[in-house]
Amino acid sequence: MNLPSKNIMIIALLTSLCSMASAETKLTGPYLGQKAPGLTAEVFAPNIISTKGWEYGVVFAPNMKEMYMVREVNADTKPEQQFVVYEKDGENWIDRVISKRVGTPTLSPNNKIMFFGRGYKERTKDGWSEMKRLGPDFEPYRIMRVTSSLNGTIAFDEAGSDGNGILRYSTMEHGKLSTPKPFPKEINTGTWNAHPFIAPDESYIIWDGQRGEDTRNSDLFISFKEPDESWGEAIKFGDNVNTPKNEFAAQLSPDGKYLFFNRNGDNSNVDTYWVDAQVIEDLKPAHIKKYLAKLGPLPTAEQASGSLWDIPVLTKSYTNTKPVSTDNSLVAGKLPLSKDKASAIINLAKEIGEGKHGKYDSLLIAKNNKLVFESYHQRGRFGLAHGQASATKGYTSLIVGRAIQLGYLSMADLHKPLISFLKELDTSKLVAGADKITLHKALTMQGGLTIDRDKWQEIEKAPEQLKGQKLVQRLLQESAAITEETQSYKYGNFNPMLVMTVIDAVVPGGAEVFIKTEILDKLNISNYKWDTHASGLPQAGWMVSLTSRDMVKLGSIVVNKGKWQGKQFVSPTYLSKATSNIIKPTEDWMPDEYRYGYFWYSMPVVVEGKTYDLDIAWGGGGNRVIVVEELDLVIAITGHDREDTIMKQIADVVIPAFVS
Repeated sequence: MNLPSKNIMIIALLTSLCSMASAETKLTGPYLGQKAPGLTAEVFAPNIISTKGWEYGVVFAPNMKEMYMVREVNADTKPEQQFVVYEKDGENWIDRVISKRVGTPTLSPNNKIMFFGRGYKERTKDGWSEMKRLGPDFEPYRIMRVTSSLNGTIAFDEAGSDGNGILRYSTMEHGKLSTPKPFPKEINTGTWNAHPFIAPDESYIIWDGQRGEDTRNSDLFISFKEPDESWGEAIKFGDNVNTPKNEFAAQLSPDGKYLFFNRNGDNSNVDTYWVDAQVIEDLKPAHIKKYLAKLGPLPTAEQASGSLWDIPVLTKSYTNTKPVSTDNSLVAGKLPLSKDKASAIINLAKEIGEGKHGKYDSLLIAKNNKLVFESYHQRGRFGLAHGQASATKGYTSLIVGRAIQLGYLSMADLHKPLISFLKELDTSKLVAGADKITLHKALTMQGGLTIDRDKWQEIEKAPEQLKGQKLVQRLLQESAAITEETQSYKYGNFNPMLVMTVIDAVVPGGAEVFIKTEILDKLNISNYKWDTHASGLPQAGWMVSLTSRDMVKLGSIVVNKGKWQGKQFVSPTYLSKATSNIIKPTEDWMPDEYRYGYFWYSMPVVVEGKTYDLDIAWGGGGNRVIVVEELDLVIAITGHDREDTIMKQIADVVIPAFVS
């Protein structure tokens, strides 16, 4: 049919206007301002993301401020695949092309890693690093997609040349990805399995596959992890998700609200769909629901990578007197108390949840090396890495003890001039008395520095002047003379970073590697945040986040006199000194009965006329690891309370409950 030239011009003009309108559409609010779907999958952002072209792999960053995807442009002329990001600027989303396609991007739940098949990039303060490789164990596989859990486990596929696909996984062991293993037959069945998504908490895996003789296109399946850690039989999503077309590459949104996936038919058009994540819950077997309920409230990926202040307050406390072990490095058991004593602790947790004792997020108790009580309230969540505030200082002390146990330091070294370990210093420029600072002095907050804080704030604006040992160089140049009078107790005062600088100088590979490989990996701690100081060294006094269960592990080392799982982990001689009453803190906000060792506090609690000594790693907000060695008791508390008065309840309720 031939159209008059006038009509052709009108059509062209209308097409142009529509294109301009689409390009100028403001995308505002969550999920690009799109109306949320229900329980039947809908096209996501039609004519914006899902167009007549080819779009694939929509993935939101855990902070919900970035959305990445791959799209094809110029399909009718010179096709090209682009790697695109939509970034949130205030309430508006703005897109830009990053590069040509380099793979299909996915993001780790902690928002630190972007995977591209066998390659990955790490998030930096300036964006993303150069491409790195997963390692030689992964090179034999043609990997299309990788997803990861909060614990660092990755799931990935293999594009087999014969049309078959095998899904594999690799767990994080001692800081490294283990040799990949195939998922069991419950998952690897059929003629095609691809694009796995492993849940942040590893409770399920979703993938696309072809099953059945008449199956032509792929459908989405899910397998839930059983209480015994095996994988359940594959469950096929219903027709509210699957259709006669291809459904593939599913991914849960970081806030846990929606399931995203791709769909295409026999043509080359690929669109992005989304559906309410309730479809996952609807497929979950009843016995799995019951088991997961025992673990406690779980964080979403968005909550795990975001701010504690953005996490909704729980409407009621979760308590468990018979916790479930999810980690073979932390055994769980039943609360070994009489009904009355158990009820007292349960009631305390309930009252904490109601806000009667302040704003506390979790309370965990371990007795005789078993986790026997677990409660979450307020903003607490099972498996959430919670800020530790100054309890970090206690952990830094344990790092020193680990270095001594491994022979990188000795007890005698604690009393040598701290500068003797720092070979990069120009000692001719240091203030008088610089050699008076020892590890012993720094660990007891008696370093003796006198720094003009306003001047130091100006110095910190040029952090390149503070890298590595330059930090100590500058501190010992700017300080007033170090004297016997200045070396009195002064909380903070750069002492933790003085200690960390020595650790960095004496251990192989530096402090960051040592902390990861010799502390965290050995304790099977993978879900954590450990920030970096302006010096480039790991923080030593704060800005560390750990899960409540991992706090219990650190307390277990102390209660067992430095042993971990029967083997000496921290020097027992050092630990005895670290938890002794070396000095009385002089800050007016510290309780009068507190004493100080090596970044650890101690205090007495009297129960029925008998005194019990408590060793405490204490941080602001009420974050504490409390150890009562005589009772073989470890208590972990997280919180965000300004007044922090919870120790009265610990002394009046918890500790008496475990006294015979």
